Amino acid sequence: MNHDHLPALGVWSHADLIGSAGRPALHRAIAENRLLHIGHGWYATGTADPAVLGALRLGCRLGCLSVLRLHGVWTPPDSFTHVFFRRNQPPRSPDRLDHRLQNWPDRSPTMSLWHSLESAVLRHEAETAVIVLESAVEQKLITLADARTIAAIGQVKKQRILRRVRAGAQSGTETRLRLFFELRGVPVKIQVPIPDVGHVDLLVGDSLVLEADSRAHHSHSTSYATDRRRDLELRRAGFSVIRLTYLQVFGDWDRTSAALSQILRSRRHRFR
Repeated sequence: MNHDHLPALGVWSHADLIGSAGRPALHRAIAENRLLHIGHGWYATGTADPAVLGALRLGCRLGCLSVLRLHGVWTPPDSFTHVFFRRNQPPRSPDRLDHRLQNWPDRSPTMSLWHSLESAVLRHEAETAVIVLESAVEQKLITLADARTIAAIGQVKKQRILRRVRAGAQSGTETRLRLFFELRGVPVKIQVPIPDVGHVDLLVGDSLVLEADSRAHHSHSTSYATDRRRDLELRRAGFSVIRLTYLQVFGDWDRTSAALSQILRSRRHRFR
């Protein structure tokens, strides 16, 4: 497990710059507009991430889901910028989610990956925590053992879901759908190889195949013909096929989950 913070953020503390380059070099970089003083002892280049800079200007640190996105972790849709503060809480903002923090990262411009994952487990729904942990495993940022260690710190009431962290999920849509079936005691496998078809996202029971978009704006133009060929091969082999969009899974989940529950009651997944 790599506990390092994000590389190449374009942000440095005053102490680090003085220690590595010296005071004259720092003053010269500021005079030449190669570095911008953003307050609270932090300096940045013009390419630095705006969310990181916004948090530092408030005397906070970017963390939680916002940091996980910077690492490339798949996160559920969320309109907030997640920041941690230590002392005086900055003015509340409708587009910012504020957290208090015990272990303050004095020398780093953001929370670490590890602490951001812990924050997701402690401060968000269990499903969200499982999604980001499984994505971090898939991205090889942590191991499955790391993910289970982090999940274990979650509240007891969340453990029924948190203990289901596993490897192999390609996206958060897969994780949400898998959990839906697992929590109902329905056998489900992810990324199952099917002859003449390839891997399918989920196989529910013996015969129900679910394929789900992993992004909000999925490009169908390049995959439409391939998808239809795969569907035909699956039906020829006796499988039922359901394709779900990202918006069905994360934008209209109540309706989608109700439809899936009705399909389960029909026992369509039991027979080939």
